[in-house]
Amino acid sequence: MRRCGVRAFSLVELLTVIGIIAILIALLLPTLVRVRASAKSLACQSHLRQLAHACVARSVEHRNYVQVAGLTNGINDPTPQTLDDADEKRYLWYDDESGVRRPAPLQAALAPYLGNKSVRTDSAANMLADIDKGIVRQIFSCPAQVELQPGVMIAGGDWSFPRVPTSYCYNEGLFGFEGFSTHRQRGNLLKAAPSSEIVLFTDGLPRTEAAQGFVAWYPTATGRCTLAECYTNGNGSYEAGIASQFDLFRHPNYRINVVFADGHVEALTMNEKDLVRGVLMSE
Repeated sequence: MRRCGVRAFSLVELLTVIGIIAILIALLLPTLVRVRASAKSLACQSHLRQLAHACVARSVEHRNYVQVAGLTNGINDPTPQTLDDADEKRYLWYDDESGVRRPAPLQAALAPYLGNKSVRTDSAANMLADIDKGIVRQIFSCPAQVELQPGVMIAGGDWSFPRVPTSYCYNEGLFGFEGFSTHRQRGNLLKAAPSSEIVLFTDGLPRTEAAQGFVAWYPTATGRCTLAECYTNGNGSYEAGIASQFDLFRHPNYRINVVFADGHVEALTMNEKDLVRGVLMSE
């Protein structure tokens, strides 16, 4: 009885197959990289939508106010009395190391509406520990950013809340408190009009100049102001800004994710023509 011979691959055939596989991988790799980057951008947009929904939910329960944030211009000692919230119905407050009531960062104010109802308000250290973990940290993190950078959320005079890790910058025109002015909206979401144009949050980095460390887009003192003015440092005047907060390489094609006051998200190209669609102040 004759046995059938078993034919093995020759070395040339094996190398040919390996070569074909290598070519296919080389062709597919850029596509896989793009798909992965797009997936991270979509996840980032989902986080921004959740932040917008949390802002709306909090404003409904607090007289249309979300939270004050940014530099309390003209108010060197931010307290419930100096920020027009003596009954503590608008903003979230905590006790600093001296027992003085101070405004909490946005992360703490939004935490209950993001799924974390156990944020302590007895000290800055405990509050920071509670918001720098779990769901709050997760939602304030962009999946496309390798490492979160700590930024200043709220400060005034010689006082400031400790820096909080975040991937996102907020609109100081909406959240900011400016003494003797009606232009910044002091966290009143109802005044964000038109809501489809007013920015809530964007991708961003802590600024490296002009009140270093803030993660706030600050608008000009008066008049309409957009992200385009920030992109040019207020046309070089630094009256709006700041360009160092733009993370040029986080998402493909120089895009920045922006969530607006009505809850919709757009990916804007980082150039003056496109960024003019992101309004910080409409007046």
